[in-house]
Amino acid sequence: MYLLDSTHCIMIMSNKEAILQKIASLIDVPISTCSVVIGELFFGAYKSDQIQRNVQLIDLFFGRIYVYQPLVLVYRLNSAIDRGTKPFSYIFLFV
Repeated sequence: MYLLDSTHCIMIMSNKEAILQKIASLIDVPISTCSVVIGELFFGAYKSDQIQRNVQLIDLFFGRIYVYQPLVLVYRLNSAIDRGTKPFSYIFLFV
């Protein structure tokens, strides 16, 4: 699973080629984010000059990926640590 932060989401919504290619290569790999990221993106959208456009982009984007609640992430991370496994993959190298 890939867990996206707000920077990744913005890059995807802005059609940045490198991250779009990486996402396209992840066949059958779940891509998700956290509800906190949604808050960050809406905060930025409502402070922007193009509020309606940005809110529509966010709505469209989050209709396509799974959104974890923060506590679910904590429980999943703790469970993975207890099992000695890696709970998430990251794509920070594309930032």
